[in-house]
Amino acid sequence: MTHRSASLYSLPVLILALIVGLSYIGLGFLGPLYALYGREIGATNWEIGLMSSAFLLAGFLATPAIGWLADRFGPRPVLGIGLCLHALITLGYIPLRSPGLIIGLRALEGAATMAVLPPARALINSLARPTAKARRWAC
Repeated sequence: MTHRSASLYSLPVLILALIVGLSYIGLGFLGPLYALYGREIGATNWEIGLMSSAFLLAGFLATPAIGWLADRFGPRPVLGIGLCLHALITLGYIPLRSPGLIIGLRALEGAATMAVLPPARALINSLARPTAKARRWAC
C-alpha cells in the first residue's frame, strides 16, 4: 500500500501554508480594524460586538456543512471556493455604510473562512508522512 506523502518543504505543503497564512492575515490583522470601520460609519458598541459575534457564530454553524461538502466533493474544491468567497466578501466591505449590512457580511465571511481552514487541515493531513511512532500506534 502506497501513501501519498510530502516533505516539509514540498510545493503542495508550501502552497497550503501560504493559503492558510493569507486567511489568518484576514482574521488577525483585519479583524480589529472592523471595530474602527464600524465606529467610523456610526455603529454602536452593540453593533460592533455583533460584527464579531456574527463571524464566529456563522463559522460555528457552517462547519458541519463545510465538512460534509469536503467529504462529498473533496477538500480541494471546497478550499478553492472558500478562498474565492473570502476574497470577494472582503472586497464587499468597501461600499458598505450600514452596520446591519456589515454584520451580515461578517456572518458570510465567517462561513467562508470555515470553507478554508478545515479543508486545508484535511489536505495537510493527507500529505503528512506518518512517522514510525505514529505507525506503531495506529490501529
